[in-house]
Amino acid sequence: MGKRSLRRPLELPESVRRELEWLAQNGPEVVARNAQIVLARANGLPLKAVAVRLGVHPNTVRNRLLRFYEHGVAGLTHAATGTTRPIVFSEEVRAKIVEIAQTPPHSLGLPHPRWSLRRLRAYLCDAGMIEDVSVEGLRQILRGHDLPERYWRRGRELRIRLTPAMERILATWASGPNPGRRLLAQVLLAAAEGKDEEDIATSLGINLDQVESWIRGFQRRGLRVLHSAVSRAARFVGRKLSGARAK
Repeated sequence: MGKRSLRRPLELPESVRRELEWLAQNGPEVVARNAQIVLARANGLPLKAVAVRLGVHPNTVRNRLLRFYEHGVAGLTHAATGTTRPIVFSEEVRAKIVEIAQTPPHSLGLPHPRWSLRRLRAYLCDAGMIEDVSVEGLRQILRGHDLPERYWRRGRELRIRLTPAMERILATWASGPNPGRRLLAQVLLAAAEGKDEEDIATSLGINLDQVESWIRGFQRRGLRVLHSAVSRAARFVGRKLSGARAK
């Protein structure tokens, strides 16, 4: 799109607006600022007013908006270079990914008997076959292929879908210092992977009702549930630690 398109009103679908609002609150600094630029423009601010409000050069505003028009939310999440880097795999690489997914993990020297999407992703990256791929990207590559039941975990369909931006942030939370964020992120990542709620509860050492509550909340309210859920998760971790000390 040319510069003329930047003068037109920017209308956001509700789902895109919610994702941008979440990134503006929880994303890395540069990603959060990029989301704020798009939201400010969508709220009717002129380009120069957006630049003044966020303390950036007007050219920065124009560039971020053009990337958003061309690539959507994904165009805002590559903060290091300012450019998008869509991951496109050759047919040869795709075929190799499917071949590995149909191979027992033990035969590849792995300690676990079954695959999950996150385990497959980690193996592919560690082996140097790919630089990176989202769990949803792997799901798309494997869709329609026969995956042996004995090599793959089969959980109930939890209907959680994460965008690549959400997945990257939740992965950061899952290994971060905040106990509430860490636990909540681990639950949602496992659910997005297709794991059964009981398996998630057992592996994280929490009760099933709590896992179901967070998952169902995300299903009903999407990104909006995360703000309040983080504080509840922190309280839950605090009660759990207090109980452990009391014993």
